[in-house]
Amino acid sequence: MFNNYEIVEYTHSLPFQIRNFTGWTIQDDRGDIKDVLEHWHQEIEIVYTFEGHALHYIDGKIHRAAPGKLFITNSESILTYVPKVL
Repeated sequence: MFNNYEIVEYTHSLPFQIRNFTGWTIQDDRGDIKDVLEHWHQEIEIVYTFEGHALHYIDGKIHRAAPGKLFITNSESILTYVPKVL
């Protein structure tokens, strides 16, 4: 099994977490946009794209994220996100 496990800490009494990543990117120390590295969760992951574009790699298959796209990823699937500059 892949070792980069993301531990999700719940901040409310409900067993899920909602994040809004509007304008959110991962940047290196030079300010260059970085990819989200391969990881997996015990939980399912639901991602809805409101704006922008990215490539989602889910268990090695490429999926294109664009406004209006919804992705539901099963637990223990290996995930990677790559920002896509148009």
